[in-house]
Amino acid sequence: MAYYKPCKNCAVDKATCLRRREIANGISGLHVTVVNFRCGHRKPLFHPGQRVRFIWTSWERSDYDDDHGIDLIYHGTVIEENRLRFIVRVDDGPSACGEKIAARDVFKNDSLVIKVKPSDMKALDEPDRALCPSCSAYEGEEARCLGWEDSFHSYWPDGCFKAGRKVQ
Repeated sequence: MAYYKPCKNCAVDKATCLRRREIANGISGLHVTVVNFRCGHRKPLFHPGQRVRFIWTSWERSDYDDDHGIDLIYHGTVIEENRLRFIVRVDDGPSACGEKIAARDVFKNDSLVIKVKPSDMKALDEPDRALCPSCSAYEGEEARCLGWEDSFHSYWPDGCFKAGRKVQ
């Protein structure tokens, strides 16, 4: 049995994929264990802008027991696929499960941009949301923006939502 690298995190059904079947027939009997090839049929499990929910384990130290983890559920927006994981912008706010722990208390970075395993993610039935490519801000979110403007000069990162608009 061979491991097909581009098939990892692919949304196309492995049983019906013609490209995978073609490669499998080509390497049959060669004792190949890992196959890396270009695949035009590959579709990532999640696409940029897609709304997802994911499980995150928060580890706490206890005086009485060993360290134990609490599974928390957060919502976020997929930014991109990065190797075997997805980069996700976490929504700021409490978790969606019984434990009401704020995202800022769990994730130790101010940007709330993390990597999540696809096995921990599930698509939400919400419309896609656009993210600024430079600061990962949602449309209309002012506090995260890296751009600025004064009476003489301005700076707007490439692709910024506010580029070319006057800011009040």
